Amino acid sequence: MSRGMSGLSSQVPVPTKPPEAQVVVDFPCCHVNADGDDSQNPEDGWVCFKNKGDGAASMSGWTVVDEHGWTYTFPDFTLAPGSTVRVITGCGTNTADSLYGCKGGSSAVWNNDGDTIYLKDAQGNLVDQYSY
Repeated sequence: MSRGMSGLSSQVPVPTKPPEAQVVVDFPCCHVNADGDDSQNPEDGWVCFKNKGDGAASMSGWTVVDEHGWTYTFPDFTLAPGSTVRVITGCGTNTADSLYGCKGGSSAVWNNDGDTIYLKDAQGNLVDQYSY
């Protein structure tokens, strides 16, 4: 007894696009003007980044740079979809949502009268920027 094609599924799976990350500067979350003297209170200054995409973002080796060349390099780090991470200017212990740049010295990183936050991927390509 032979079978016809009617017993076979005619649906061909359609390839789906892998989920993509979309990491952006989340300025409403940023705190660029630390309480008191910014250079004396670096733990109270930070910038934030949000993954607005549907996929996880491997940010290992990515950098945050300001207009004057201060640079923070992300450690081995992945940002989940919908999540936000703070990069805090001062020193501390990294967590899933807070990373520390441990910037010392006598000057603040984020200028109260305006600066630009540049986010670059591990190859140095500009991912996002925000000027305030």
